[in-house]
Amino acid sequence: MLNIGSSKTRQIVGLDFLRFSAALFVLLYHFLYLTSSEGHTPFRLTHGIVSFPIAGSLSQFGWIGVEIFFLISGFVISLSASGRSARQFFESRFLRLVPTAFLCASITFFVALLVNDGDILSIIKRYIRSVFFIPFGEYIDGSYWTLCIEVMFYGLIWLILLFRKWSLFFYVICFLAVISFIYNIIAFYTPEIWFINSRVTDLLLLRHGCEFALGGLLYLYFVEGSGFKVFFPAVIAFVGSCYEISVQFLRHTHDAWDITGYITLMTIWMFSLGIFIYFVKNNLTIVSRLNSNTLSIIRQMGIMTYPLYLLHAVIGSALLYQLVLLGVHATVAMIIVVITTFILTYTVSKVEIFIHPFFKTSLSFTLNKILLKK
Repeated sequence: MLNIGSSKTRQIVGLDFLRFSAALFVLLYHFLYLTSSEGHTPFRLTHGIVSFPIAGSLSQFGWIGVEIFFLISGFVISLSASGRSARQFFESRFLRLVPTAFLCASITFFVALLVNDGDILSIIKRYIRSVFFIPFGEYIDGSYWTLCIEVMFYGLIWLILLFRKWSLFFYVICFLAVISFIYNIIAFYTPEIWFINSRVTDLLLLRHGCEFALGGLLYLYFVEGSGFKVFFPAVIAFVGSCYEISVQFLRHTHDAWDITGYITLMTIWMFSLGIFIYFVKNNLTIVSRLNSNTLSIIRQMGIMTYPLYLLHAVIGSALLYQLVLLGVHATVAMIIVVITTFILTYTVSKVEIFIHPFFKTSLSFTLNKILLKK
């Protein structure tokens, strides 16, 4: 069993850094690549006048950041759930997701109105879906599509805690790995089947289940000391994740096999997984070698990841378009947009601290009322 550090904070400092890096992958993918890709939010909001041919080609696989998010979530959520009651886990996840999503969606809502990103009614509908985590339909920002998938994984863990059967966690995670593995094999070899890559299969964790499961199995190995029994299911989860990434690669390249691109993508995935394992395994050593200021900065990066992910696409693309219209060189405009996005993200992470007590009090009051009625 690996001692990862303080049981109070349960912070694995390297994962904060890796999570922030994954958010940067997604940000650069949206700003540098999707600004030239029709049918996507960055292209729509920049009206196709911004293009970064060289940087765009280098960032075209930035979507891999989402897979890294799911891997980290599988580990961190398992760690967070261990030793908690179902209510404690529910409260912690609610307060982690909802206040920040409310803030970010509200800011994006006003920006969407300002830049006429659709008619008012459609913007309101997208805002409501985003704030209330409605699993179907368009969101105020395309990045919100992953949140309900995360929530489904949270729900799976919550059910284990609800029935006080943490001993079943290993078997549930193994089952998730196997069914996701099978699904991704089918998706790779028979992509024409109607249910492949549908929203329903996403919400059932069929597509991304291997990433969540791999994170959960690594938690069992490194934190609970489960030993060799996790090896085989971890291999299944890893291979399944590689198939899932391969399917997405073919979707993004329109079924064209770019061998160099594919090798690059898989290298990024395997390197990220290796870094993930290194950070978990050597957490205490890493923490001991960093001073308190550096640890605080990295922790702040981890806190900023969630709002950065939710805020950047619509707001950044709209700002990029306005700057280019004013005559600012596209590269300079991009630098300004990235800096502005970071500043806004940092501000939101600080404002969230002030609204957090309201959400916490409201949630506790509501849960107590429900329990009293029962």
